[in-house]
Amino acid sequence: MVAVDVAQAYAEGRVPTNISYITPEYLSESRDGPAIAGILAIYIITTVLLICRFASRIFIVKSFGLDDGIAAFSWACFSAFMALCLILIYEGSGRHIEYIQYVLSLSEVEQTEVNDYAAHLIYTATLYFCRLSGLAFFNRLCSSHPTFRIAIWACGFFLTATFIVQFLLILLHCLPVTGLWPYAWQSVSGTYTCLNWGVVYVTNSSLSLVNDFVLFSIPIAMIAILQLPKGRKIVLSLVMLPGTLVIGISCARLWLCVVGQWRTDGSWYYNPQLVIEVAEIGGTLIALSVPSYKPILSRWYGQMKSTVEASHGPSSKYGAGVSNRKSSVPALWGPEAADSKMKTSIQSCGPSGASRDSSDDSLLTPDDNIYVTTDVNMRSIPMARIRKNSGWD
Repeated sequence: MVAVDVAQAYAEGRVPTNISYITPEYLSESRDGPAIAGILAIYIITTVLLICRFASRIFIVKSFGLDDGIAAFSWACFSAFMALCLILIYEGSGRHIEYIQYVLSLSEVEQTEVNDYAAHLIYTATLYFCRLSGLAFFNRLCSSHPTFRIAIWACGFFLTATFIVQFLLILLHCLPVTGLWPYAWQSVSGTYTCLNWGVVYVTNSSLSLVNDFVLFSIPIAMIAILQLPKGRKIVLSLVMLPGTLVIGISCARLWLCVVGQWRTDGSWYYNPQLVIEVAEIGGTLIALSVPSYKPILSRWYGQMKSTVEASHGPSSKYGAGVSNRKSSVPALWGPEAADSKMKTSIQSCGPSGASRDSSDDSLLTPDDNIYVTTDVNMRSIPMARIRKNSGWD
């Protein structure tokens, strides 16, 4: 089916008829629908999980830290970038290069270039703030480990330096400074001296990949170096290392930038690139929010366990532990004391006390101190037997 704007371009004589592969059907091809669906799905999932993170920090942990504030600001920037991505797709930036050249007007092409310019400035800044949020969380988590805190600050300086380079490469890609990135066939192309689009984007993508390696090497170092039980290291691996998936997303973006520059129909890969960029931001926010879900899961597990134990009663397998403890206690006062009641509770407390299970800060706190409390409630024992056993009579 031929798109309306393509038919209009043919009617106005803007499309050459001497190139065999340029047909109305070819110019009407589009991957806009799947790209829009993917972007919206990633944005909605990220937003829902961030709401869960903020709810956990505000209502359960009751502490909204610097990392949470930066994450909230990152989400606001993410929302702006997502909106610009949808606008760029609607404007036709992800169609065949011939569509951009022959179907879009020159003013429409310039508008897409300005929107792309703004979108990728926001994209670069958003990723930077996401990473700062992660560093703030790692800094809070390692507040008692001076060596890790120094490493985190060094990582922060490195991320800031690379961000400045990335931001300036986009901001000053042309002299004089402009939001345009003109194609050779645009009339304004001779007005500006511009860097090659592919060189800028491949350089920025490579630096972004390095930044991801630097950022997510910190939890790996925590797990490898800190003296923690094996079981807790496994839990930490599951909780803190989903960020390794973000590294894979960065690799995909780098590949798409290479393809977009050095293939003739580079714009055809622009929509997938936008989806990958949205996924990179969303994946970073989600990966750095995973530890904040621990208080919610702990609270939910505790409530579910209490509900199950209350519904089954003492005769179920959940009450078997108490029954076994009662039967294993020797008679203290003879056969008549066999029906005495004993309640034993074992509590695990780290340095932060009873509140440690409700905070993600307890991820690096081993369960060092074990306290056993025993309450014995005896039934009435005849005083005559006490006097007889003690020799009072």
